[in-house]
Amino acid sequence: MKNVKYMLLALLPFILSACSNNKLTTSKNEYQADQMVATIKGTTNSKSKVTYQINSSEPKNAINNNGTFVIQVPRSNVKQNIKIKSHNQNKTLQKDVFVNESNAILAYPEFAQKYNYIVMQQGGNKIIPLTLNNGIKNIVKDPLQTIRVDVQNNNLMAVTLIYPFNKIKNKTDMRKISMSIAMMSSLVGADGKQVMNGLSKTMKESKDGQTTFKTIKSNGINFQINVSTNSLYLYITK
Repeated sequence: MKNVKYMLLALLPFILSACSNNKLTTSKNEYQADQMVATIKGTTNSKSKVTYQINSSEPKNAINNNGTFVIQVPRSNVKQNIKIKSHNQNKTLQKDVFVNESNAILAYPEFAQKYNYIVMQQGGNKIIPLTLNNGIKNIVKDPLQTIRVDVQNNNLMAVTLIYPFNKIKNKTDMRKISMSIAMMSSLVGADGKQVMNGLSKTMKESKDGQTTFKTIKSNGINFQINVSTNSLYLYITK
C-alpha cells in the first residue's frame, strides 16, 4: 500500500499538468468584422483538434498551430454565433463567441445588374453571376485585377479589389486600374472622383514600408488600402 501511495503522489503533478493543459480560450467573446472578415484568435492544448460552426452551418476544421488557432468569419448583415470545439483525449471543450452584424453595401443582384450593364456598354463579355451563395468569392480574375466579394443573404457585404504591383507601375495599366476603381466606387454609391482624390493623397503621404493606410470615406462607404509584397488591396465596406 505504501508503494502504491508513493506512486500516486509521484504521478499527481503529471495528472494536474495534463488537466491544466486542457483549455479553450479566445481573445474576446464578441467580435466586429474588419474589412472582409472578423478574426477570432484562441488558444487550446497543442494536440487538440479544433473545429468551429457558424450558426447552423456544417462544422469546419481550424488549424491548431502549437496551441494557437485563428478563425476568420466573413462579414454578415446578421449576428453570427460561432461554436468552437477543442477535442483532446476523448474530452471536448466548447466555447461560444459572437460576431456582430455589419451594414450591407447594397443588394447583390442590384450590384451585379449594374456591373454587367456597364461591362456590356463597354463592349466587354466578362459578366458576373446575378446570384451567389453565401461566402467570399472571386467574381473577376484576370492579369489586371481580381474582384473579390463577400455575399451574405443576397447582400453585398464587402468588395476587395486586388492589383498586382507590376500592373500599377505600367502607365497604360494604371489608367485602366483608375477607371476600374472609379467605376466600382460609383457602383457602390460613392463619389468616384472624391475616392480617387482621397486615395491619391493618402498614397502620396505614405511612408516607406507602410502597409496599412487611413480609411477614405465617401457617401457612407469606406475605402482602405493595404499592401502586400506583390499586390495592392483596396477594401470596400460600409
